[in-house]
Amino acid sequence: MNPNAIQKRLARLQRECNVSAGPALLLSAACAVLVLVLVMNAGLSDTTPAEAVTPIPKIAAPAA
Repeated sequence: MNPNAIQKRLARLQRECNVSAGPALLLSAACAVLVLVLVMNAGLSDTTPAEAVTPIPKIAAPAA
């Protein structure tokens, strides 16, 4: 295809479709923040040890 024709088609497409990079950048930033929060949350939950619960011994009822 003629390079001049490609440029004309691209210019016509850009005039007809008002496309901006703003929404794509906003979505990318939101995804990056989400991944960062999930990684930090996973890192914090792995480093804090769970507290052990000691069982309470049951005392047998005295035999009558």
